[in-house]
Amino acid sequence: MTKTSRLSELDREILTYLGIVGGTDVADIAEVLGVNEHSVQQALHKLDDEGHVMMRLGWYRLSEAAKAGRL
Repeated sequence: MTKTSRLSELDREILTYLGIVGGTDVADIAEVLGVNEHSVQQALHKLDDEGHVMMRLGWYRLSEAAKAGRL
C-alpha cells in the first residue's frame, strides 16, 4: 500500500486544491471545500507530518516531494 492510497477523500481534495492555487490558509480551504476549519486543520497536520504539504506563516502549499510525485 502506498501513502497515496492511505489518503482520505478530504486529503486528496486539499492536495488537489493546493495544486491549483499554489498556497493558501485553512479558512480558504475550508470555505472552498465546504468543510469545517477544524477538520481541514487536522487533515493538514497529517499531510504535513507525511511530507505532502508545508506551512509557513500560516499558509500551506504542496511540498516539493508532492509536486514531483515522490509520495
